[in-house]
Amino acid sequence: MAQRELQCLDDAMNYFAFEKPLKPSDVSADLNSCYNMKYYPELHTLINEEWSKRIAVLPTLYNGSKFRLFDFVYDQTTNKLHIKAGYTDYKTFQGTNISSASAMLRERGSNDYSDPQAYISDAIGVSIAIVTRDDDVVLLERSEKVGEEPGMISVPGGHMEPDEMEDKLSKAFTSQGSSEKLKSSIFVEELFESVMREARDEVNVPMETLKPALLLGVSRNAVLGGRPSFDFATECGLTSDEIRRRFQSGGPEAFESQNIVFVKKDNFYNLSESTVGPYWKTMSSGTKAIASMYKAHLNALNR
Repeated sequence: MAQRELQCLDDAMNYFAFEKPLKPSDVSADLNSCYNMKYYPELHTLINEEWSKRIAVLPTLYNGSKFRLFDFVYDQTTNKLHIKAGYTDYKTFQGTNISSASAMLRERGSNDYSDPQAYISDAIGVSIAIVTRDDDVVLLERSEKVGEEPGMISVPGGHMEPDEMEDKLSKAFTSQGSSEKLKSSIFVEELFESVMREARDEVNVPMETLKPALLLGVSRNAVLGGRPSFDFATECGLTSDEIRRRFQSGGPEAFESQNIVFVKKDNFYNLSESTVGPYWKTMSSGTKAIASMYKAHLNALNR
């Protein structure tokens, strides 16, 4: 896998900000099982053992299909992005990216395939900075009962969900002539729709109050085995007080967060301990990365 030149945010996080925010028409994809994770004989056992440990502590975790990021190609001249993606699942993600063995797996991948991610799930994550009508950014304090970054403060986010597009994908695989083009468009549609669903379900805001999401860049979390995330921004037509009331009334994924936090937009894109105070120590590296990307796109996002 060709490695992009990612900017280093800290020991945990690297990110790549596009020249301009991307719309769906700026993105294409190649979705193919040849981009799936590699296996060696003992890896299935390792993943199953890790999963058993996880569900013993968090029995609410469930396995589900995910897309895997193999690579992406960005053309700076045209501001176009092409994604190469395969398939994986949440159990494999927990058993590789989140596993204590992730460093060993990355070293083995480098030795066997010259690719540190070869034996890593790399389920595609999505995250989104939501700016309210009164210029606050919505952050969530994650529950202790989630599979990733429990107790941390972060922007809303989750994963792309292949099951959400199963019927459309079935059409794409069986159609004649234009199947690859159709698969690409469905994948891109799901990429942008999945992050909007996360915003709606985690914060409990109506979809019609949100502007279409813009893709700012890609980040990788080294602490989580290089976990990839496509990072977005949107604006909401509700004020922070209105959003707080909706969040407190509970939404489809209310169990994933235990509190909602608002940070002024000017402080968000200048994140530091001095601008966000006590939130800084428990703020996820992914949130710090998306704040850096937001700052890089400030002029475009303020139009």
